Amino acid sequence: MLMNALVGFALLAGAFVSPSSSSSSSRVDFSGTWVPDLNAHQRTREPKTPEAANLPPISLQGGGILFLPPQRISDDGSTLTFDSLSEDGRVISSKRLSTSGKDETTPIAGSTLSRTSRSTREGRSLKTQWRQTGADASAASTGTETWTLSNDNSSLTHTTSSEDANWRNQTKTTYKRK
Repeated sequence: MLMNALVGFALLAGAFVSPSSSSSSSRVDFSGTWVPDLNAHQRTREPKTPEAANLPPISLQGGGILFLPPQRISDDGSTLTFDSLSEDGRVISSKRLSTSGKDETTPIAGSTLSRTSRSTREGRSLKTQWRQTGADASAASTGTETWTLSNDNSSLTHTTSSEDANWRNQTKTTYKRK
């Protein structure tokens, strides 16, 4: 009886330290081409100051929705590359995110601003926290961006929240695998 209990305990303990249960073998892979569901896109923008509240509303092209290009994502485990695609499949822009959890600072093209971000994997999500700074304090902002893959790997939800001196913004876009 004691021998059966010891064997059972050894098997159970082995299951907890088994190499097959390592995080690298169960890594969520975001790779693929993703098309936005424009009907499910949500965007809110709230003023934080009376001055911002009195500004005219921002004019959005395309009947009230921003252009949301398809995304081609390459995921090698430590870096994700997001390619925004034109209607004919050409790359419009690219963004690379390291999942190391370390701060990375990059300049923002065409401005004196820089953006410092930190990205980590959290279950079925990739979460990025960022802050933007520059010579003009009014351009400073902070935010989070989360990409979450559905359990069946058929959809990808992108949520953002950001805040600057005048505004709070939130978006949610669902992408379907192409």
